[in-house]
Amino acid sequence: MRNSITIEEVKAGELEELVLMARKSFLEAFTAGNKIENVYAYLDEAFTLPQYHKEFLNPCSKFFVAKRRGKSSDIPK
Repeated sequence: MRNSITIEEVKAGELEELVLMARKSFLEAFTAGNKIENVYAYLDEAFTLPQYHKEFLNPCSKFFVAKRRGKSSDIPK
């Protein structure tokens, strides 16, 4: 089962990695066709460690990552 994928709930100590993955994914998805200054303005508001920490503490929010070989590979929320 070397290539098996697991879905795991994000732990508090993994939030920084999650924010970095989310920022990268957002840039890849929304840079084309949008003004770069608008993209970065939104990133700096919505994709920050304090914002994710606030959402993480909300009992109605759950964060999950897909992992392959123990490394995160996606950022479903």
